[in-house]
Amino acid sequence: MAQGQQPAAQGITQKQVSDALLIVADRLKGTVALVDDPEGQPSAHIEILVSDHRDVPRVQPILRALDPQVKVRVVKEADWPDNVVRVV
Repeated sequence: MAQGQQPAAQGITQKQVSDALLIVADRLKGTVALVDDPEGQPSAHIEILVSDHRDVPRVQPILRALDPQVKVRVVKEADWPDNVVRVV
């Protein structure tokens, strides 16, 4: 699959996630990444990592519109696993 076309949850693409986050991109304090399944299979729900805890209340409500069960975790960027795709 081409960059930006990777499936997230239930047919939600990486592009849809990054487009949704453009609404708050200029107010984010850190970076945001989408966790991709290491086997390339779509996850049951969107999983997001944010590098700054202050971004959770900005990111979570927007992504809940795409997936009401979105999981947002705060993890320093240096500790992000290899299977994440930076979206903002």
